[in-house]
Amino acid sequence: LEVNKIVSAASCFYHWPSYPYVVRAGEFELNVNDSTEQQRTVAKMALHPQYHHFKAMNDIAVMTLNEPLSLNAQVSQVDAIGLNNDTNCPESEQMCTVAGWGALQYG
Repeated sequence: LEVNKIVSAASCFYHWPSYPYVVRAGEFELNVNDSTEQQRTVAKMALHPQYHHFKAMNDIAVMTLNEPLSLNAQVSQVDAIGLNNDTNCPESEQMCTVAGWGALQYG
């Protein structure tokens, strides 16, 4: 992703644009100014076009920030893994590591 894009769960923003969102990167303690924080306004929100609120399917959103974040020791990018790339697809019954939010199964 680009330094002006943030990926999150669509369920967090289901009622967008009910109020403006702000992203704070490099935050360590919410009630302390660590001088590492970078605050940006969300200029655009894109929920997955097939996001289903009640079934929690396709629960992903991409936010475009009003200006890019400055990468440093406290703010860095997460390497995106190519999706639907045969070299990244696990074999059946293969153990995998998952990172993200939410449940591993529905129900």
